[in-house]
Amino acid sequence: MKCQKYRKLISLYVDDELSSVHENELFEHIGTCPSCKTALKNESMLKSYIKDSYSGTYNVDFSCSIMAKIENKNNKKKSAFKAVQRSRVVAGAAVVIVFSSIVTLSALSRTDYFAKNDNSDNLEKFVYEHMDKSSPEQQRSFELTSVNFHK
Repeated sequence: MKCQKYRKLISLYVDDELSSVHENELFEHIGTCPSCKTALKNESMLKSYIKDSYSGTYNVDFSCSIMAKIENKNNKKKSAFKAVQRSRVVAGAAVVIVFSSIVTLSALSRTDYFAKNDNSDNLEKFVYEHMDKSSPEQQRSFELTSVNFHK
């Protein structure tokens, strides 16, 4: 039971995270317990193996080239995103222009030129004067459809 407590202390000691009070207690126990002494030796060797495997020299130029490639990819993504955003804005502006053109043209087509110029009576008179008066049905249909016609 006591050895489990010291195994945790061994791990902390190897990682240089053990306080001096607990360190003294650990060394007193290791002096009397061969099992914990072996555990300390094994953990210390494992840490040194791991440390040695990562202590190689690194090529700084290689690291810089990798970082430059990462930065280049990030810049490409940003520029592609900006291009998409720009195309969305252009498409939105085109939709607004087309919509406003349609609204304007429909408003212009609804306005009656003769009504605008108060010539609607003149138009109906012109149509009535040039209409074939031989047919009473045509004359009757003109009278039914005429809004401002006065005889």
